[in-house]
Amino acid sequence: MFMSLVVAWVIPDVPKTIVEQLKREKKLLVDVFLQEEKEKFQLIQSLFSKDGATLQSCSAMLQSEQGLAPLGQIMGMGSDHL
Repeated sequence: MFMSLVVAWVIPDVPKTIVEQLKREKKLLVDVFLQEEKEKFQLIQSLFSKDGATLQSCSAMLQSEQGLAPLGQIMGMGSDHL
């Protein structure tokens, strides 16, 4: 039993080229997601800046929608520091 586990661990089931291709695809996918999130943030920021609201209120709104604590509470600061 132990020997079969060692052999299975030593001999990969997936060829190295496929593993490398999967890593490249995963990196590209993460890059696409990061780019989309950056574009969403810039869009939201531009919409709020047109209305005269600050980035802080945009950030607070996004955090409240996601159920996150405001940045000041996370960092141990009270609301008077914001």
